[in-house]
Amino acid sequence: MVTEVHTGCSPLQKRGVKRSILPRTLGSAVHDCDINCIILSQMEPKMVRLGINARERRRMHDLNDALDELRSVIPYAHGPSVRKLSKIATLLLAKNYILMQVSPVIW
Repeated sequence: MVTEVHTGCSPLQKRGVKRSILPRTLGSAVHDCDINCIILSQMEPKMVRLGINARERRRMHDLNDALDELRSVIPYAHGPSVRKLSKIATLLLAKNYILMQVSPVIW
């Protein structure tokens, strides 16, 4: 069941809050919407931070996957005894490899 919403509520509350998370011990002097606003105002920064952290984690995983693909196509020694190139080393090697491919060879 979703609670009533008035214009003074936070954006999260406008989406609806389940009554089951509301404290049952509060007296009837406090309006349900006021209780929801208090609870949501405490939860909102944490939920926002969790969303930001999830997006950053996804972004870093995508970046690392792209760098792994780049390492697989640029020529350098691959093998179990060779350390994986760092991010900056991968980008510099790729840049130099591209420049080498496009520059004319002069004999």
